[in-house]
Amino acid sequence: LHNHEVLLHGEPVRLTPVEFKLLVYLARNAGRLLPHQAILDAVWGADYIATTDYLKVFISRLRAKLERPGEPRYIETERGL
Repeated sequence: LHNHEVLLHGEPVRLTPVEFKLLVYLARNAGRLLPHQAILDAVWGADYIATTDYLKVFISRLRAKLERPGEPRYIETERGL
């Protein structure tokens, strides 16, 4: 965390500052069901006006950078919760 560096299979993964902050929040809350608004507040701040669609875009970007077909899924979504 200190170096703002993410490695996947020993290779660096380039993340934007927001993607990194989102990943850190998700990692710190691994195994917990997190409501959209809680994630938006933690990553963008309670005063920031963003929709759940905005969050979905960033989750999609993280998945594209971190997950490969046939490998474990690191970020899971519980639809409707």
